Amino acid sequence: MIFRSPVFVCLSLLVLLFSSCVRDQCRDKACANGGICVMGNCSCLNGFEGPDCSEVWNKRFQGKWTISQSFQGQPEVLTEYDAPVFRDAKPDQFIILGFHNLFDTIICRRTSYYGFSFAVNQMMDSTAILLSGSGFIDSSGSLIQAEYNLLQQDTTIRYGTSWTPAD
Repeated sequence: MIFRSPVFVCLSLLVLLFSSCVRDQCRDKACANGGICVMGNCSCLNGFEGPDCSEVWNKRFQGKWTISQSFQGQPEVLTEYDAPVFRDAKPDQFIILGFHNLFDTIICRRTSYYGFSFAVNQMMDSTAILLSGSGFIDSSGSLIQAEYNLLQQDTTIRYGTSWTPAD
């Protein structure tokens, strides 16, 4: 009988031994900033990204941007101004200075890998309130598109913007 053969038993044990060994895919994988290795890939906390979670999400927005602004749906540019953008202490936020040529600071929060939303009901003295808005940066990091609603003198106005790196 073949099942009682010592060669068959040894081969069966070897097959069982080699097929039951599973290499730990995370043994040599280090994840930064609180990331956790799952099946050989880092799963990053919100605000961090990259193969090892060492890249901070808000870094892509940092710098000085030229913002072209128009009424939503209108092709002509109403105004153009430069606004510096800074990384916030929170890795999933950034701050815009001088937004809409009115606001001292505007906080923006991460909504997706490329997307963000404006924190709602941010106020510039008593003349304007930023009601809502959102935007995204393109994959090259050289263009931001955003839309927002601003309440001025009891009228809600929808704006569209394009941001390009300032010279």
